[in-house]
Amino acid sequence: MRILERQQENMRKNYIRVGLIRMDTHTMYIGVLMQAHEPMLLRGPLPCRDGSFKHGWQAGGAYLYFYTTYREPDRMTIPKVEGFEVVKVWDEDRELAELAAKVFYSKPRVCDTLDEASDDVDLVVIGDCKTEGQDHVKLASPGLIKGVPTFIDKPFAYCLKDALAITGLSKKHHAPVLSLSIMRETPGLTHFRNRLVEIAPLNLGVIYGCAVVRLDGLIHAISAAQHVFGHGVKSVQCLSKDSDIDVAKLYYGDQPDKPAGGVLLTAQGGGGAGVSFSFHAAAIGKYGAIQSEPQNDDSHPYGMRRIVEKIRTMARTGKSPVPMSEMLENIAVADAIRKAYRTGRCASVEATEVP
Repeated sequence: MRILERQQENMRKNYIRVGLIRMDTHTMYIGVLMQAHEPMLLRGPLPCRDGSFKHGWQAGGAYLYFYTTYREPDRMTIPKVEGFEVVKVWDEDRELAELAAKVFYSKPRVCDTLDEASDDVDLVVIGDCKTEGQDHVKLASPGLIKGVPTFIDKPFAYCLKDALAITGLSKKHHAPVLSLSIMRETPGLTHFRNRLVEIAPLNLGVIYGCAVVRLDGLIHAISAAQHVFGHGVKSVQCLSKDSDIDVAKLYYGDQPDKPAGGVLLTAQGGGGAGVSFSFHAAAIGKYGAIQSEPQNDDSHPYGMRRIVEKIRTMARTGKSPVPMSEMLENIAVADAIRKAYRTGRCASVEATEVP
């Protein structure tokens, strides 16, 4: 029996055993949706021995997304997704893994090595709150080589070359892989997308909010555009302000169901009182213009819950619920934006057919 078949058989009987890698705020954000935990520990503070807070979750940064009832501070307002058990945690900084392990009722084992985190588990989850994905091939490789289904937090990889390397391992070892931004699943943008028929045919789309300077922000904007306006981007332009990428424009060619004038991604906008960042979408068509509700800290947990449900589907079926070509396109678009920024010219988006 192949490894994946044995894992699926185990999961039909028990919980999906999860190994969490890199214990930053996004990993905890995902973890608390998978595993019963102690709310008051999640609320913090849980400082390191030297008194520092290396990630926001240590000071309650993950608690505040899921516990919002004033009179019931231990009631989770966004219910967790059933069917998981966090059994292992790993971080390059062992102290962070030890602190995270205290939060989960499953009392996961703190791993000494990255390789150990993917041993005897049914699923690997790699969190990423602040990086641009430069180490994602390294972090994902041990589990994929063992045939373990793997979720890679945004971005899928730093560049298309790295993303294709991950895809190659996934295919070779029959290990499904999934990578999604919250903006690809947030219900508010789904509602907005369904309204586009009111003004079609579309002339112009706009995504504005989080800065597009770095890939950890840019990938959210690209994902929001993919969620609302679909995949199939052919080329991009990039406008800069001083030394930063400020505005990018995505072109879909002559596809009749896409905005004829393209989709603008801009860092102008977002934010607001009491939120870390906020996304908005807008569209102009032949029969009018519409704008989405702000997608911010109040709505992000619902998007992440949908992602965790998709992760569960992947682990149980052995298949990714999202086409690999769509995940690769996000990174190909990002690569093209970087090229357009460097050259000052329109750049084509590389083909993202899975080899």
